[in-house]
Order: sequence, then C-alpha cells, then structure tokens
Amino acid sequence: MEFLSQRGIEFVSKDVTKDPDAIQELIGAGATSTPTIRVGDEWMIGFRREKLLAMLES
Repeated sequence: MEFLSQRGIEFVSKDVTKDPDAIQELIGAGATSTPTIRVGDEWMIGFRREKLLAMLES
C-alpha cells in the first residue's frame, strides 16, 4: 500500500481476514496468498515492483 500511496495512486485495500467477500474474490482469482493485486482485469500474486508498474501503465 505504501508503494501506491507514495505515488498518489488510488486503490482499494481489502482485508481477507475480516471480509468474507474479499476472501471469495481472492479464491476466485486462483490466489492462495497475499498480497494479491488486481489492476483492471490483470492479477498479480505477490509484490513485484516492475510488474506492478507495467500493469499500471497499461
């Protein structure tokens, strides 16, 4: 979240430990760990700076 906040990028953070809908969304995406990041229709499991920057540019 800090990575996005520092760049002024708006995002929605979901806590899978407190939000049953969020855990279902995570499972539906095929993810089994966090962080899982979605930009549009593209998903990334784990944090990879360069990949996230590329996702944000598209």
